[in-house]
Amino acid sequence: MTSSLLIKYLKIYLLGGVLLFALTPTIILITLIFKDFMPAIGFSIFTSLVAILITNSKYAAIFP
Repeated sequence: MTSSLLIKYLKIYLLGGVLLFALTPTIILITLIFKDFMPAIGFSIFTSLVAILITNSKYAAIFP
């Protein structure tokens, strides 16, 4: 394993972490705006379905 390969995958891993970090406050904000858990659950289901759809694409490594 070379250092350039390690740096490449570390960048992909960190980008996935940033995307996941950006998704969490969004779900909390949806819950606070609607004052109910159902829209947040629906948004989480939508996000999970999108993750399943792009699993076999080239963007699978960066999507949480």
